[in-house]
Amino acid sequence: MAGSQIPQDLKKWIDAKKKSRLSQKHICMAMELGINPRSLASMGANPHELWKSPLPDYLEELYEKRFKRSAPAVVRSFEQMSQARKKPKAEEKPKVQATQPPKTEGEPSAVSADLPEPETDDPFQDEMYPFGDEA
Repeated sequence: MAGSQIPQDLKKWIDAKKKSRLSQKHICMAMELGINPRSLASMGANPHELWKSPLPDYLEELYEKRFKRSAPAVVRSFEQMSQARKKPKAEEKPKVQATQPPKTEGEPSAVSADLPEPETDDPFQDEMYPFGDEA
């Protein structure tokens, strides 16, 4: 961790890992399942809740049910995750902007060329009062 900055959202996962006493494999499972790191503590078994399975077993069960495999293919550390997030930004190519020819004053725009010209000055004349000028 020397010299690397860990993003705030990964710090929340680090705290959840410490509080819930989970392995990195189980944290990766929870992240892939889309579980909020704040809710991990409430998902764990309490001495009064004997019907709940231990949190690592519960995460493995959910993961296998959803992804049809027992564990993530790659278990990465938090440092590797933060470096992977920074890497695409550094390798990002400059965006090529589409160039448009400069518009001349006499030339109509492409949007207005497709629209028909209004026949009268009042566009709502026939729509609002079809029976004349009675208000």
